[in-house]
Amino acid sequence: RTETHFPAAMKKLIEKKGHDMCMYYKDEMDLNSNKLILTHYKDGIENKRTRISCDRNTFPSDSVLLMYQALLLKGIKKDFLFDMISLDDALKVRIKVTYHFTDNVLSLSKKFNFPAKIYESVNLTEKYHTFEMKLHGLLGLFIKSRWYCIFKASYPYEFVAYWGGSGINAEMIFILESKEESGK
Repeated sequence: RTETHFPAAMKKLIEKKGHDMCMYYKDEMDLNSNKLILTHYKDGIENKRTRISCDRNTFPSDSVLLMYQALLLKGIKKDFLFDMISLDDALKVRIKVTYHFTDNVLSLSKKFNFPAKIYESVNLTEKYHTFEMKLHGLLGLFIKSRWYCIFKASYPYEFVAYWGGSGINAEMIFILESKEESGK
């Protein structure tokens, strides 16, 4: 069982999504089935429950970073397709992933508006493993957003950053090293 909570400070997001927590787990009624139960709650009360079919190439959105790091650890560095369950929307979507090994990760998404602190903190001369995600198929024709997951170039391929989306749905996570940690 996995739970995701939105803090009360994210009031606009909670209002937009209609829930402040989601939880998913394997269908307990039929452990041989390939279904996940996704349940949304608001103020502790269940307001939506969805059964989603999945196979071994389907990953919940909150485990994608772990999947990419596992691929790097196995030496798999290539483009591919997979199905992702969007926990916020209770949808299964097809994702096209493009792999990059680059020393200019911020240039991959030139239109994304990063805070100045990011430009100061990301070492643009280092190479990084980058997985660029976009919707594939019919949805990809209408939704042009991209999402990026960045990992350090060397073992154990530590997570560095994630960003993507657009407008109110834009999101980013950066792990910023202090000057002491990075030796600067």
